[in-house]
Amino acid sequence: MNKAMMNVLAVPTVLLGMVVVGLTLDSAGPGDLPLPRSLVSECQAQVNAVDNCVREKIWNAYPQGWAVRTISKARLSETEHRIYLMTFYKEHQYQILACGDKSMKNVDLVLYDADGRLVVQEDSQDRQPVINFQPTQTDTYYLAVHAMERVQAKKGSSAQKGTVAVAVTYR
Repeated sequence: MNKAMMNVLAVPTVLLGMVVVGLTLDSAGPGDLPLPRSLVSECQAQVNAVDNCVREKIWNAYPQGWAVRTISKARLSETEHRIYLMTFYKEHQYQILACGDKSMKNVDLVLYDADGRLVVQEDSQDRQPVINFQPTQTDTYYLAVHAMERVQAKKGSSAQKGTVAVAVTYR
């Protein structure tokens, strides 16, 4: 991927009307101590790794006609999930992919319709799940990203959360 393309993918904070979730590395509130520099460096390295993973998958999909709809990332503890509300259009095919950092052992993607009924679920035992989906009608859907299992943390490690990047592509 050329450097200019990587910068284009890294810059947007709102893409097609959807807010892209960012990561803030600071203290929790007034009077709290800032995070140790080593922990901030470790978190930033994980964020960079998932950013690179998802960008590479997007870049590799361009020749097959896929375009980026949304890119987002979240910090999740084991068994925690994040839900994204989105509209999918009948005339498009969608590919939803995720990349978990090295602290994630298993990440799952689950898509629900507007009434909360299961539409499609990807539940393989890895940290890079993919869902392919073509809606039968234009509608609102809920995408749940689950951090099902994390790798055993190193003894004494204060890292309680891992980073997961999610991209929605369409054609």
